[in-house]
Amino acid sequence: MSDSIIDINKVSVSFLQKGNRLDAVKDVSLSINRGDIYGIVGYSGAGKSTLSRTINLLQKPTSGTVVVDNKTFFDSSKSRKPIISAKELRIERQKIGMIFQHFNLLNEQTVVQNVEFALKHSKLKEKQVQQRAQKLLGLVGLSEYANTYPAQLSGGQQQRVAIARALANDPKILISDESTSALDPQNTNQILDLLKHLNLQLGLTVILITHEIDAVKRIANKAAVMDAGQIIESGSIVDVFVHPQKQLTKTLIGFNEGPKKAISILNSNGLKLNSNEQYIKLTYFGNEVSEPVVISLYKDLDVTANIIYSDVDILGDTLVGTMFIIIEGKSENVEEAIDYLRQRDISIEKLDRSEVNS
Repeated sequence: MSDSIIDINKVSVSFLQKGNRLDAVKDVSLSINRGDIYGIVGYSGAGKSTLSRTINLLQKPTSGTVVVDNKTFFDSSKSRKPIISAKELRIERQKIGMIFQHFNLLNEQTVVQNVEFALKHSKLKEKQVQQRAQKLLGLVGLSEYANTYPAQLSGGQQQRVAIARALANDPKILISDESTSALDPQNTNQILDLLKHLNLQLGLTVILITHEIDAVKRIANKAAVMDAGQIIESGSIVDVFVHPQKQLTKTLIGFNEGPKKAISILNSNGLKLNSNEQYIKLTYFGNEVSEPVVISLYKDLDVTANIIYSDVDILGDTLVGTMFIIIEGKSENVEEAIDYLRQRDISIEKLDRSEVNS
């Protein structure tokens, strides 16, 4: 059995608007493994939500194939209609929960009744439905609010109700479509942490559709960047955020902010590079490097290092640090220092001297 739970191959989605063809998704291929928290990020209108809706065929693709949990939902090479029957699709959709920016709760129903509503067509008996709903409310930390009405809850609490409802039929996949966009930062982080908890506790595969970079950085292990209906790059969260290939990705994640701050500090102090100085960016993981490592360059290799700017970020479960330094010494010593750092799995990038001496 494949490790992937979702396989999208060459999927396109086109619409006709006032006689003109609009390509919302263009020839997208994507594989998501079981247990992933997969962030799909991009600006509004990039095609993220449309792509996510092809997974459960709420949006039928124009072309391509969609395979979910080893079952083919759609294959345009065989039919322009879904491959599985409408009855099968209804059953398969129960394996795919969805939560949205707007909670879509029934305001005239209590919290527990909202969760029970999702079990309306299940084979469970009434008492079992009640027990299941209560268990789910406990899972999302809302047991004490079972008989409360949605309007009496905060936005974060309402989203928890929506999550409990989405989990009612024990799905294998949870699609979060901008589910934190309407929340304040504190509630956003609480919902993201809950999704991470559910991912670990239930083995739930989470697809995080968002324009919020910090949301992806906080909990995702993999990410794809979309622009104009296409995935422009994808990979592990570390690969995409530490080694972005496309300018749009660099803009989205603020990749150039560190270099700009470092240059600003250098220029504000009127610093210029001498011929025996090099301007270098270090990227490191975990607690592998800090000031003592840089200091050891002088102690062991007779190379001085002036730290201009440093920053630490957390990508999923990985701590990533960046440090901008100027190193000075004999050329052979400087090269030896660079080799020393690389041996410690520290990424080295020699930066343009002209930016400092401009």
